[in-house]
Amino acid sequence: MWKASPGLCDHVARNGSYLSALNGLVLRIYGGAEPASSAGSTQSNTMLCEIKPDGAGLNFEAGGSPGVISKDAAQVWSSLEAAAGTATFFRLEAVDDAGDEDSMAIRIQGSVGAVSGDMILSNTTFEVGSPRTIKHFNVVIPSI
Repeated sequence: MWKASPGLCDHVARNGSYLSALNGLVLRIYGGAEPASSAGSTQSNTMLCEIKPDGAGLNFEAGGSPGVISKDAAQVWSSLEAAAGTATFFRLEAVDDAGDEDSMAIRIQGSVGAVSGDMILSNTTFEVGSPRTIKHFNVVIPSI
């Protein structure tokens, strides 16, 4: 299950919306050992790809099911792969997030896999300069 940062939880508590917290973030896909929490540092990880459409942030919309926030279908999430390696985890984080240990940064972190994981990719192997497109992306808000 993906990990919400304390900063994301604080944003939702104060502003009342996951949707407003997620709009404008970027998707970064990393290789290496996944930090234990979304507040942890990614400084020792390799960023394999950054999805940042038109230099701006990502757009999300309310999904078709209760508690689901989905990638805006009209926005193309595509980028060239920046490094070679095997994807192990991703983060949704602010464009200017430096990846330092930070409990107040708005982040979602999750595992990446080809068969199982929080984000399923058809191929978890990245090569410099290869195109990477994310066609579907959903964030499911846990219910009790």
